[in-house]
Amino acid sequence: MITTDLIEAAYAESSFSIDAGKRLDIEAAGRVPTFSMVAYTGGAMRLAGFNDPVVVDLSGVRAASGDVAILRDHRPDRPIGHGSIEVRDGKIIATGELSVPSSDREEVVNAAKAGFPWQASIGARVLRAERYRRGQRVTVNGRSFDGPVIVARQVEIREISILALGADQNTKTRIAAAITDKGHTMTFEEYLESLGIKASAINDEQRADLEAAWKIKTGKAGTTASNGAQGDDTSGSGSAPDITAKDADDVITDIRAQIAEEHKRIAKIRELCGDEHPDICAKAVEQGWSAQKTELEILKSGRSTVGIAVRRGSAGEPVNTNVLEAATLITLGYDDKEMLAGYDDKVVDQAERIRGIGLKDLCLACARMERQDVPTVFGNGTEVIRAATSTRSLSSIVSNVVSKIAMKIYEAHPIVAFQIARERTVPDFKQVSSYRLDGTGKWEQVGKDSKLKHGLLEDTGYTNQADTYGQIIGIDRKDIINDDLGILRDIGRLMGQSGAALIDDLLFTLLLANTGSFFSSSNSNLSSGANSAFGLTGLSTARQIFRKFKAGPGAKDKDKRPINVQPKVLLVPPELETDAEAILNSTSLNLAGSSDNEKPSQNPWRNKYRLAVAPHLSDAAYTGNSANSWYLFADPAVVPALEIAFVNGKRTPTIERVTPPADVLGLYYRGYLDVGVSFVDPKGAVKSAGS
Repeated sequence: MITTDLIEAAYAESSFSIDAGKRLDIEAAGRVPTFSMVAYTGGAMRLAGFNDPVVVDLSGVRAASGDVAILRDHRPDRPIGHGSIEVRDGKIIATGELSVPSSDREEVVNAAKAGFPWQASIGARVLRAERYRRGQRVTVNGRSFDGPVIVARQVEIREISILALGADQNTKTRIAAAITDKGHTMTFEEYLESLGIKASAINDEQRADLEAAWKIKTGKAGTTASNGAQGDDTSGSGSAPDITAKDADDVITDIRAQIAEEHKRIAKIRELCGDEHPDICAKAVEQGWSAQKTELEILKSGRSTVGIAVRRGSAGEPVNTNVLEAATLITLGYDDKEMLAGYDDKVVDQAERIRGIGLKDLCLACARMERQDVPTVFGNGTEVIRAATSTRSLSSIVSNVVSKIAMKIYEAHPIVAFQIARERTVPDFKQVSSYRLDGTGKWEQVGKDSKLKHGLLEDTGYTNQADTYGQIIGIDRKDIINDDLGILRDIGRLMGQSGAALIDDLLFTLLLANTGSFFSSSNSNLSSGANSAFGLTGLSTARQIFRKFKAGPGAKDKDKRPINVQPKVLLVPPELETDAEAILNSTSLNLAGSSDNEKPSQNPWRNKYRLAVAPHLSDAAYTGNSANSWYLFADPAVVPALEIAFVNGKRTPTIERVTPPADVLGLYYRGYLDVGVSFVDPKGAVKSAGS
C-alpha cells in the first residue's frame, strides 16, 4: 500500500465522474420537478484517468457544500438545478430539484417527454487515496478487493450532471416525467437541443437528415426549419429526404454516433497537443485531421513530448527513462519493493499507470525522447527499431532491467561453493601465489632477552588465477515486432542462473578431478574402505581424521602438535541427501545387537553440521563423480580447503550492451564474471570415498 506523497501527487484533486447506471426518477411538482437516483453502490469502477479499478470508500464521501449543483454535461456555466447527496444502505443517494429556469432545463424535460434516454453522472474529486499492489487485499464498504486497486478514502461530491452521452454507453438513465407545455410544438432548433446536438456541430448533410427526422417526429411535414412556420416540403437547407419514422430513429442514432466520434477525435487531438502546440491543435480540429496525422505533425515540429507513445492513463505527464525502466519491471512482474527501491514514489506511480508497456512502446518512446524521426505507427518496425537501437535511453533501460533481474536470480540461486570455500579479491588476471603458516606457526615462550621467535612462511603455498567467463545474448528484430517484452526477463534469468552455475561448475570440476592429489593419504585427509561409507561409522571416522590434523608437514615436535580443526559443513550428493537429513535431524538412534544395549540412544550427530547438497558430485559430466563419496569441510573462514578469487572483489556478473554486427538489427547484451578457484589447505576438508 502506498500512502506517501505519491498518491497525493498522482490522484489528489483528480476529478472523475460516476455514471449512475440507475433510473433517474423525476417528478413534476408544479413548474419545479424533483429527482432522486442511486449514484453508486460501493463496488470497483473503471474511471478515466485511473489505470487501475477505483473503489470509493463510502465512509469518506461528502458534499463540497450543503447543496450540490445540477449541471448539463459537467459544465459549471450551464446549471439546471440543485440537490444533495447522502450515504444510505451502502449506496450514494442523490436527490434535488431542477430549479434553474433555462433552455437547458427545458431541453432536458422536453426531450425526456419524447423518450430520450438521458444519462446521469456524478462529478467528484479525490482528496485522499491509497493504492494496493497486485497480491494485496483490502476490505472497503464491507467487501474485499484484490490489488491492483485504488481506494479513494476521501471524496468530495461537487456536482450532478445530466448527459446526452455518458462514458458508459450501457447506462440507460431515463427521466420518468417532465414539465408539460401543452400546445407547443418544438422548433427544429429546440428539437436539436432536445437531442443534445448543437447546430454548430453538424454539417449540411447531417442537418438535412435531422430536419427530415424532426418533421416525422412532430408530424409537421412541410415545416420550414428556420422558424417552424408551415410551408411546403422543403427546408431552409434544401430538399429534405423522404424517410419513415423508423428511418428517423436510425438517422438520429447514426448522427449521434458520428458526433461522438468527432468528440473523441477532438479530445485525442487536444490530449496530444496539450498546452505546447495550440497552433497545431487549432488546425487539426478545423481541418479534420486524424489523431495519427496530428501526432506526426507534432513530431515534425521538433517539440514533441515523450509521453505520446505510452501515455495510456498517465494524465499526459511526460515520461523519462526512469519511468520507462520502472514500468518495464512492473510489466514483467517485478513490482516488489526491493526491485523498485531505486525509484521514488512519483516515478513508481507514473510507471504503474503505463503498466503493460511492450517492446514496441519502449522503442517508440525512446526514439521520440531523443528526437529521432520515426513514423507515427510502428509499421514493419524497421525504421523504429533502427532509430530506437541507436539511442542511449533504450540501451540504458534494457541494460538496467536485465541487470536487475539477473542480480535477483543470481542472489537467489543456491551457490554451494560459497558454503565450503573462502572468497578473496585479486587485482587482475595474473596468477597469484599465496602461502600458509605451516610448521613454524606455534607461539613460543619469550625469553629473558624479550625477543619473539620468528614464524617463517614455508614453501607450502598455492596459486590462484582468475579468468573471464560469459556469453552474448541478442534481442533481434523479430522479438521487437512480436512485442515480446518477456525476452528481457528471459535474458536476465538466463544470465543470473548462468553466473551462479558457473561458480559451482568451476569449483566442483576442480574438487572432483582432485587436482594435485589434494585428497590423499599423504595429506591425511582421505578416508577409504568399509569405514568410509556414509553412516554413523563413516561420520565418526571422518571426524576423527579432522581432530587429528597436525600443525605442519614437518618432522619437528611443533609440527606434530594437533590444531584441533572442527568440521562444520557436510557435503553430500543427492543420493545421500535423505540419509544425511535423517542422521542430522533425528533425536535418537535405533541400535541393534547385544553389545548395543549398554549404549545411549541419543543421536550425537543431531544438528552437528550444516548440510550442503551438490548434484555435481554424482553427475556423469564431471570427471571423478561418485554417488557414494561425501565430504566434511571446516569453516572456510577458519581453515579454507578451497578458495574463490574475484577480480577487484566483484562477485556478481556484469551485464552490458555490445555493438551488434552491421548486418544485424537489434540489441545485444553480454554477461561476464571474472573468477578463479583453487585448493588451499588440505587440513580444511576430509573426503570419504564411500567404499
